[in-house]
Amino acid sequence: MLTTLFYLLAFGAWLRFEDRSTLPRYGLALLCFTLAMLSKSMSVTWPVAVLIYGWYRTGRVGWRLVVKLLPFFSIGLLLAFWGSIFVPSPERMKLELLQKVILAGKNQVFYAGKLLWPVEHFPLYPRWQLNPTLWTEYVCPVSVVLVFLVLWMLRHRTGRGLFAAMAFYAVTLSPILGLVVWSLLTKTVAQDHYQYVSSVGPFLLFAYAAERLCSRRWVYALLLFCVLTPCVVFSQRHVRLYQNAETLFRASYEKYPTIDYAAVYYAVGLSENGKHQEALVVLDKILVLYPQVAEFWATKGAEHLWLGQTAEGIQAYQRAYALNPIEVGSLSEIATALLYDDAPNLDAMIPQLEEAYQRASQDIRLAGCLATALSLNPRRVAEGQKMFEAILRRVPPAGVPPVPLYYYGKLLLSQSEAKRALSYMRMAQQRARRPVVSWQESIAQAQKQAMPIGNWK
Repeated sequence: MLTTLFYLLAFGAWLRFEDRSTLPRYGLALLCFTLAMLSKSMSVTWPVAVLIYGWYRTGRVGWRLVVKLLPFFSIGLLLAFWGSIFVPSPERMKLELLQKVILAGKNQVFYAGKLLWPVEHFPLYPRWQLNPTLWTEYVCPVSVVLVFLVLWMLRHRTGRGLFAAMAFYAVTLSPILGLVVWSLLTKTVAQDHYQYVSSVGPFLLFAYAAERLCSRRWVYALLLFCVLTPCVVFSQRHVRLYQNAETLFRASYEKYPTIDYAAVYYAVGLSENGKHQEALVVLDKILVLYPQVAEFWATKGAEHLWLGQTAEGIQAYQRAYALNPIEVGSLSEIATALLYDDAPNLDAMIPQLEEAYQRASQDIRLAGCLATALSLNPRRVAEGQKMFEAILRRVPPAGVPPVPLYYYGKLLLSQSEAKRALSYMRMAQQRARRPVVSWQESIAQAQKQAMPIGNWK
């Protein structure tokens, strides 16, 4: 909604600039476009949309218009690259040129179909098989090209508006058609809501046709009723999906149970609603199909830990870390799970934690685990305390995970700083994943030491 707001404001400011070319109006259009880009990189197509509109109004694209739009193109491309819309293609999503052409054609037809018949909207869809050796794969891209050729040839008879509206639709959809690899392409080939700006073109055509064909008001009102009524019904049904993550991804999972991320996000939604056992069932099924994805094993590990199944959780996290040792989150979770036990043996993990910390020193959870492990080693207690204090200088106590916070409090307790220790340990207990008996005993001990002798009773 935010990017569409600034996108349309930029367009309105540009129209005012075209009526009377002044520097403030030009600056306002540039400012609104920049805000649209900062809201979402999908707005990168705005300057091209202006060129299409300019052609629609005059029948040509002059070099003066292109020169005026150069700052918009520069800002758009700069912020698009900065916003990572042109992300490197991951290993499992590398596409050849012909595959990109096939995907772009299929997506164009898919989005147009969803716009014409807006039912069964899902957040994630299956990845299509893109086989350049099959002639049937080229039906969609060839059909799209033929439609635009026909519209171009008929522009003198039908007017430029029809071609301009469809060109606007195609251009504004182009960042997510597949010709350029975008961030979520590894998870889904399409996302319905990316049509928010693009749909303006076809909607304008429909509104124009309705205005021309419905000469009488009662006919126009009847058409409006016939269009709005099903839209209201569909919207009421669709909005129910957004209650929480479980309801949002349930429909995708039930329709397409083999979509990996649909299953994992559905499991996460179940977990957020306290249905950890059901989440594990979903994760076990999807891991049979995709056993080499570290993220899925890490999600499974989290569910086991929520259920108090520490050994199974650590095993799943170890599998995740073995598959992707660059991602330090799994190692942090392994250490955290071990640290929930009182006085754990972490000597074997300290070298691993130190190595990971060299790669991800900004990871607070990892830093907290390393500080805790060092503080539990009698020979390196001072290092651990120094690291704890460095973490607390970087972030407030509320930003530190509960396990390191508890062990820092315990360290302070051993140094007779009972009042400070008590505040940290209580905060850790309130935010802990599960109640720990040894923590409660340590907190009681700190509370006793912090009280004056006369108040013990």
